Amino acid sequence: MPIVFFDIETTGLDHAAHEICQIAAVAIGKGWVERDALEVKLHFDDDAADPQSLQMNSYDPQVWEKHAVSPEVGIQQFSSFLQRHAEVPKVSRRGKPYKVAQLAGHNIATFDMLFVRRAFKTHNLFLPAEFLGLDTLQLAAWWRQFQNAAGQPPENLKLSTLSNIFGIDHDDAHDALADVRANVLVAKAMIKTLGLDRASMLPSSGGGKRSR
Repeated sequence: MPIVFFDIETTGLDHAAHEICQIAAVAIGKGWVERDALEVKLHFDDDAADPQSLQMNSYDPQVWEKHAVSPEVGIQQFSSFLQRHAEVPKVSRRGKPYKVAQLAGHNIATFDMLFVRRAFKTHNLFLPAEFLGLDTLQLAAWWRQFQNAAGQPPENLKLSTLSNIFGIDHDDAHDALADVRANVLVAKAMIKTLGLDRASMLPSSGGGKRSR
């Protein structure tokens, strides 16, 4: 089944006070082929934003003025993207079958998912995704423990650091879509290094590449 790697940029670090200002996602199928992609910028409250966070996220007021959509529209677009790649079978409490998407990303467990769950709740939308995402930060911790023990351990497990270690271009750090695509390549490299790249463990095929 496909895996949806995603990343968000935010107006600050507090998920209870700050907002999502950019969402990007790519759906990965068999052979780590990109099947679909999404990138959307969201309007936000300037007065409540942390200027330092906006600077880190390469926020450009003119770009946002031209391309950003309302938070409600942006979250709905993300929801529709997830629904297109929802292949994890579930059963409701009433016995009705349905499917959700399998999410993945870097440090999503303690950051991205908190913002995403709050955003979907705020707009009264069901989040069509598996509750437990595949967090490549946790995968990196295992990789450091078992594969890199004999060498010099990395200074940290940031996506940019891991990208440098595996020779992956990541010049556009903190642009959501660039981060997602770098994350996919880092995940693929770590999985291969750990010997987890058997055919049965790779995402399955299903559909051609689409982008928007």
